[in-house]
Parts: sequence; structure tokens; C-alpha cells
Amino acid sequence: MAIGTVTYGVRKIIVSLMPVNVNRHFHLSKCHGIFLFQQSVLRLLSLRKGCTVIKKSEVYESHLFTVKDDKFKSEPFLREVKAIYTDLINRHISDLEQQLKVFDKNSVYLPTKKIGMNNPKAAEIKADNTARQEWNRTADMAQRF
Repeated sequence: MAIGTVTYGVRKIIVSLMPVNVNRHFHLSKCHGIFLFQQSVLRLLSLRKGCTVIKKSEVYESHLFTVKDDKFKSEPFLREVKAIYTDLINRHISDLEQQLKVFDKNSVYLPTKKIGMNNPKAAEIKADNTARQEWNRTADMAQRF
């Protein structure tokens, strides 16, 4: 019996019980020989209880995510998180004019929409945004007086 380490590419396989008669010398140019050597080494490995060898391109974990929690999509939670992060960002901004504000849905101002790349309705959204900005300017002037 021999104890040693076999390196194959990036993987390092520790061989604890490898018979001496296994040919440990192989040429890197012979891919088929490397594959057969790797298979024979994997067969000889003594794995711990509960461990398995996962072949290439085999699925090894099927439950990556749990069921979505509706709490994180609820309006009260989103409002609270927006307020927390806005306060966190505003701590680092000394100028009061530059500080962020959470948009109030009950205010007289209308929110503008973002235009994504390759959006087929980009022209309509842009026209709607200009109308909304004009309304917001009018509401801002009315509030000042």
C-alpha cells in the first residue's frame, strides 16, 4: 500500500489507500488515459460516511431556495426599508439640499418613470415624464407662494 497525493488539473485528490500496482505515471497528452486513471483513483477512494462522489455535470443540490416570504414584498415593509436606507445615506450628506427624501404617495408631486434600455414604449414614457415634470414644477411654484 502507498500513501500519496495525485494532482489532476485544479482538483487535488488525496489517495489514502492506493495499491502499489496502480500505474501512477501518465502522460498529460493522453486525455483518455488521464480519464481512466482518474476513474480508477475515484473507485479506490475510501469516502467518509455521508459523503458521495459527484460526477461532472451532475446536479448536486436541488433545493437552493426556500419558498418566497410575502413579508418582504408587502408595502409596509418596503416603506420601512426605504426610510431606513434613506436615513443611512443622509447621515453622510452634510448639505440639506442634497439629502434624499422618500417619495410621499399622498403629495401633490407626481413620480417620473425610469426608461429601460430597448424599451419599445420609450417615446410614450418620455412624453409622460415631461408632462409630470411640468406638473411638479407648477406644484412647486404653488407651494412656494
